Amino acid sequence: MIEPRREVRWFARQMEAKLQKHDDRGGWDSCSADYLLRRIADERGELGRQLRKLARKKAKGGTVTRAEGAEVIAEAADVANFAMMIADNWRYFAEHD
Repeated sequence: MIEPRREVRWFARQMEAKLQKHDDRGGWDSCSADYLLRRIADERGELGRQLRKLARKKAKGGTVTRAEGAEVIAEAADVANFAMMIADNWRYFAEHD
């Protein structure tokens, strides 16, 4: 069995924390790939906006706060979670002929 790297295990915990916040919404098995791709694009936009905002702040000599760093991580986890949902919905086909 492949043992995930320390960084992958850490990021997986970030992803799981985000998923658990929305446990009341149900699963993703009935979501279409198109819908999940749109959600990736939405979340990627949020991540990009946050990164650009912080880059501007740093360019002006500001420092990134712990909360701002946590927001970047949360947005990255959102992007990854929607990609994981697509992979999970297609897993059966990859595992069976």
